[in-house]
Amino acid sequence: MRQDPVNSELRVVSREQLYELVWSTPVTRAAARLKVSDSYAARICTALDVPRPPRGWWTRTKAGQTPARPPLPPPRPGRPLSWSKDAWGGSLKTYYERRRVWQAPAGDIHPLAVLATEIFRVAKTEPTASLLVTRANNAIDVAASAETLRRALAFANALFLALEERGHSVTVAARRRFTRPRIEIWDEPPVHCSEKAAPDLAPRWPTVATLHGMPAGLAIVETCRETQMRYLGGGKFEPVPPRSRKGVRPVVGITWNEWRPQPSGQLKLVAYSPIHPPRWRREWRTSKLHENPREVELIIDELEEIAAAQSAATATP
Repeated sequence: MRQDPVNSELRVVSREQLYELVWSTPVTRAAARLKVSDSYAARICTALDVPRPPRGWWTRTKAGQTPARPPLPPPRPGRPLSWSKDAWGGSLKTYYERRRVWQAPAGDIHPLAVLATEIFRVAKTEPTASLLVTRANNAIDVAASAETLRRALAFANALFLALEERGHSVTVAARRRFTRPRIEIWDEPPVHCSEKAAPDLAPRWPTVATLHGMPAGLAIVETCRETQMRYLGGGKFEPVPPRSRKGVRPVVGITWNEWRPQPSGQLKLVAYSPIHPPRWRREWRTSKLHENPREVELIIDELEEIAAAQSAATATP
């Protein structure tokens, strides 16, 4: 007995399955199979970049016409290839919000870097250290100011591509039992501020590379240095201007000076053991990590050595 598609639930659907579904039955029946609303079914199509029948298409079909349907376009980097109600949840919003315009990236760009670009486009600024903050699902472990974000994502892209060229996978380890330690972001030990004044900008899920079967957490952060700031009102601060500087704008209302962490423009990569208790940790600092392919290769050489040593230690009875 043939099962009614309305009563047949699709728990996991690929782009190809979704394309065939929405072009073989009206949206109401397609949404019923996905166990979602009509409007959310349309959002899933947008997220997976699957074209939908235009208005009036089913009316013309019932009238005996055979309007052509557009082909399923090839998947674009950074876009999901399937959808599951249990797995995606609210993170699907990243792909269907109208204000976000997706474009196929030019050149060699890692999908995680493409997705991070879209996520950080609407990220908020952390008020204490002026670094961008996002708790979005699938966001890579990057903490940087708006001015330094482009360099941080460029380095992440170069690192991820180089790792995968050597046969190592990189992923945002959602719902896996990995831990991410607190990462110090001070450029130098603070004198006026507490060491804990800089916030711990941990992502929702750690970014993990797998080398020789061993996981390695990866975090790219912009360091901060303590700076004396002047309160301007409305929650805003600016660096205290030199006393000799002329034309300093006056502040209306209550103001004061205080030492606060401010972005330094310097990036560092922190690699760590994401397994509790942590077994190892390494850091690399430079302002031009993304511009030096040789340095990226040397970093991966060291990560491979660490992974091989960890693998050998695990195998030792």
